[in-house]
Amino acid sequence: GIAKAKVINNGTDLSVFKPADKNELRKTFSISRNAIVLVYVVSSRLKLNAYKDYTTIQKALECLQSKLPDDKEIIFLGLGEAGETERFDNLEKRFIPFMKDPLDVAKYYQVADFYIHAAGADNFPNVILEALSCGTPVIATKVGGIAEQIVNGKTGWLVPPQDYDAMADMISRMIINVDKRQQMAIDAANTAKEKFSLKKMADGYLDFYNEIRNDFFDKHNQ
Repeated sequence: GIAKAKVINNGTDLSVFKPADKNELRKTFSISRNAIVLVYVVSSRLKLNAYKDYTTIQKALECLQSKLPDDKEIIFLGLGEAGETERFDNLEKRFIPFMKDPLDVAKYYQVADFYIHAAGADNFPNVILEALSCGTPVIATKVGGIAEQIVNGKTGWLVPPQDYDAMADMISRMIINVDKRQQMAIDAANTAKEKFSLKKMADGYLDFYNEIRNDFFDKHNQ
């Protein structure tokens, strides 16, 4: 018979990864409510992971400093590798070991204004789905299946690989456009709920199974 194939997107647990009160979380994180918070999540070796691209993130943060007023505080939360906090004028970079409990990980997406993601290669990263589900717009490099996760201009923005200046420019534009940023947060959560729930993933597998099953019986009943 003819082999069949179908792409079924990953889903995420919307009971865990969901929007939360950023201002309340910022008290827990000791972060000012007026700061711009950016988060990047890698399961291990954040700075040296072979598939991710922390260099682009680092350069984008440096470039972002030059695009924003000196009084605009930027907090970067890097989840995936322990390290000393780094401070450069109005930029603070905090490094945290990866946490296994999804409830703990969710708080990092929920507290952030944007999730930023750079990679040399990627498939369909769960971290982007998790961020979107938390109502956090994503600014990411356009590699692998990432373009299928983000609705460009609605739930986030795609930038060329290694283009740190484009990433910094997009972040700065979104920081200034508060109304757009707030709408994107709503659209991110709504789109994730519609497209990337565990139920939708499970239904996709069941539908495909039934399709194959029906094809089998149709063939053998002829």
